[in-house]
Amino acid sequence: FRQIHEGDHLDLAGALLSLGSALEFEGRVKEAEPHVRAALEMRERLLPADDPAVAEAHILWAWVLQKSGRSKASVESAQIGFDAWRKQPELMLLEAGPRTLAVALASTGQLAASENVYQEERRTLNRLYGDQHPAMVTCLDNLGMTLVRLRKFDEAEPVLNEALAQGRKFYGDRCHHEDHILSHLAQIAEHRGEDVEQLQLLRDAVAVARRVYAPGHRYRKEALNNLIKALQRQVEMFAERAAAETSADLAEKARERMAELEELARSQSEVKVAPEVIADLKAKIPIPDK
Repeated sequence: FRQIHEGDHLDLAGALLSLGSALEFEGRVKEAEPHVRAALEMRERLLPADDPAVAEAHILWAWVLQKSGRSKASVESAQIGFDAWRKQPELMLLEAGPRTLAVALASTGQLAASENVYQEERRTLNRLYGDQHPAMVTCLDNLGMTLVRLRKFDEAEPVLNEALAQGRKFYGDRCHHEDHILSHLAQIAEHRGEDVEQLQLLRDAVAVARRVYAPGHRYRKEALNNLIKALQRQVEMFAERAAAETSADLAEKARERMAELEELARSQSEVKVAPEVIADLKAKIPIPDK
């Protein structure tokens, strides 16, 4: 496009935005930033301020700012995108508007406001498409996550289970939300002291992430890290309880989780587990009587 067009052109702005979006999705945020910024600035020069295409670029720009640790700076562009979505929620190019603002609000400590945005999005999607729709999967996933962060566990669980069911309905075994949904259901299980259920949910999340994302993708690493951290916490918990209660059964639970952690550390290289961490955890487990 740069060879065809001299200076600003909407086709060039669109190409820049598409390239930036692809790079951001792959986790290459630093590379995406100049392309997204150039696309936004070009559209602002070429189009009226209230044009949906300008809002679309603001949404992606806000997302890039958030992913690069500048959440406070992202709120203005996120709000522009959300306001445009409110006016024309049926436009696909604006569908990320609510999510982008909600994340910006949550990242700046405004969790209740973030929940309100997702609740409004849910009502709007239900009005537009009914209660079963691919866009609803994303909304319910993020709403459930926010409810978990607000410690509204009983409200979060049915929302997340509905997101899980709809994700499987529309995407089969390659739902790109499922690992995220399962990780938050695992948090609910942990809160309730359901240690076995927590680990199984996290194992399932790892399996989904490995199916859906390429090796090295940040969501694969995130799923693996969640499982590793949960195993570490459970080893420590059962080891401490075993020592305090002189319980062979609790010590065996600690050893089982330790064995799984060691195997996970050996069998993959995407998330490292330091040898000293392994050694320290093993030392905490009471030695069984002979």
